[in-house]
Amino acid sequence: MLSTFSPLWGEDKPWRHAEGVVEFLHMSVPKFDTPAGGYSASRVLKKGLELLELIAKSREGLNITQLEKATSMHRSTIYRYLNAFAAYGYLERFQGGRYRLGPKILELASLILDRLDIRDVARPLLIELSEKTDATVHLCRLDGAEVVYLDKIETSRSLPLYSRIGARAPAYCTGVGKAILAFLPPERLQRVLERIRFRRFTPNTITNRDDLLAELEATRKRGYALDRGEHEEGIYCVAAPIFNMYGEPIASISVTDLARKIRKREQWYANLVLKTAETISRSLGKEYARGR
Repeated sequence: MLSTFSPLWGEDKPWRHAEGVVEFLHMSVPKFDTPAGGYSASRVLKKGLELLELIAKSREGLNITQLEKATSMHRSTIYRYLNAFAAYGYLERFQGGRYRLGPKILELASLILDRLDIRDVARPLLIELSEKTDATVHLCRLDGAEVVYLDKIETSRSLPLYSRIGARAPAYCTGVGKAILAFLPPERLQRVLERIRFRRFTPNTITNRDDLLAELEATRKRGYALDRGEHEEGIYCVAAPIFNMYGEPIASISVTDLARKIRKREQWYANLVLKTAETISRSLGKEYARGR
């Protein structure tokens, strides 16, 4: 690991580290002339951010030679940028001289994500999904062995359903529930399974652990979950998980309509639901986690 410099400001306000990096760059990087005879602070920062983005897009990280080839910057200038970013934790140097994103990036990303309300992020996309499918769309999260409905988008022809914002339903017999359960870490799934009390709601309801585990395995393989009239007879759901920046399922969305309608075009509905869930997940940091 590279040695670090003392930050210019206190640790209690992480956003000030960005100011510190800019100031450090002003002192360390050669100044660019402007018509007024000064230097362009925005150009200094822009070039530094270009380096950060190049490194962020590389899973294994990049070394000086690779960065020099990818940019028009001189080797010594690149060194100054890298040292400045490393001093504040935005980059780390690993074996072989490769640089990767550092913990400060994760800290700042976490501050942003902590302020996000998944409902605010998801709602415009849920409305769009409902308009495309002309069906009811749900957003849910897992709470114990149940799902809680966080949002519901209806159309003029929506069916009268059990679901409502704030209502709860068993996770084992709903598409939104199985979409989350299927992608939980094994130890957490085990804890949920221990809390499930199976009950038959319709002739199609799963009523034992072995059948549920088989269904969750099938869900993982195809990437989306199905509710084939298991909670409400004649009602069919296609659901997909939403992941956070750590790759953990934190919520799910679904399209719900009559079984005879969705069965005819299941894959079409699934593709739309998966695309929407992926977009929401990226807004919550999933793409960043993949780059790490």
